[in-house]
Amino acid sequence: MKTKLLLFLFAIAFSGFLQGQNTVALINPPTTVTANQTVDVSVNYTKVVDTAYVLIRFKSPTGENLGQALTTVTANSDTVLLSVQAPDVAGNNFSLQAQMLALGTWAGLANDEFTGVTVEADTPVLENSITIVDPQTTVTAGQSVDFNLNYTKDVESAIVVVRFKSPEGTNLGQASTTV
Repeated sequence: MKTKLLLFLFAIAFSGFLQGQNTVALINPPTTVTANQTVDVSVNYTKVVDTAYVLIRFKSPTGENLGQALTTVTANSDTVLLSVQAPDVAGNNFSLQAQMLALGTWAGLANDEFTGVTVEADTPVLENSITIVDPQTTVTAGQSVDFNLNYTKDVESAIVVVRFKSPEGTNLGQASTTV
């Protein structure tokens, strides 16, 4: 009978311990992100302290802490959405970590880590630009002039206009083409 009573008390204490734990869990963490881009991450938590921080951060393949974001949580259980900047260097084997930290002491209360995040290179935004390649410094009046242009554009179709101007800024002639 004494053994059954001890087991019963142990079961009650243990179940209370399980119900009273602080937990934090990443919800569907991304497996691939783009360098330098903001990543939205959902974190589910349960806490037994009055107030805590929920923090997310990227970690390098060597474990170095990188970009992070945090929020203060007061509800006993909820899901929060945090935005964190992805690492600025492309590569494999980064990780995303979620932590619950004690308010004031920053003591770790709970932890979840997702490994194997790939960071892809950031594709630069195409800018509109134009350059005359090897421009001539002397031209003959009344003669046509041939030259080459290098350009980039962020639209499907654009018009390139080239003008000859006098030293005073008056238009002397122009040509255009659609690119």
